[in-house]
Amino acid sequence: MRSTYFGLFLACLCLSTAQVTKSSESPDEQAIRDEDAAWLKAVHANDIDRIVSFYADDACEFPIEEPIACGKKAIRANWAHMLGIPGLRLTWQLTKVEVSHEPSASCERL
Repeated sequence: MRSTYFGLFLACLCLSTAQVTKSSESPDEQAIRDEDAAWLKAVHANDIDRIVSFYADDACEFPIEEPIACGKKAIRANWAHMLGIPGLRLTWQLTKVEVSHEPSASCERL
């Protein structure tokens, strides 16, 4: 069961391996880092209400080998299940944040 959720978090963690120095961060980049740290703190505290607050109302999670969880009710159930796994300890470290101030060509098509 642990491997089911490992892929979800691995995907989040594999955004980048480059380290960003604090001096080069914009306020937007720092805000993203702060929110990520708050999310991890909520996970470590098993605070499901706080964890779910980081998701949009229409968000979906894609856990491996589990049904897609769409909407806060389903995401809450998914987190409750995951946090109930004995001995499971989740952690991550955000290593790179890039904020685009101009839409990319692929975003303009959306």
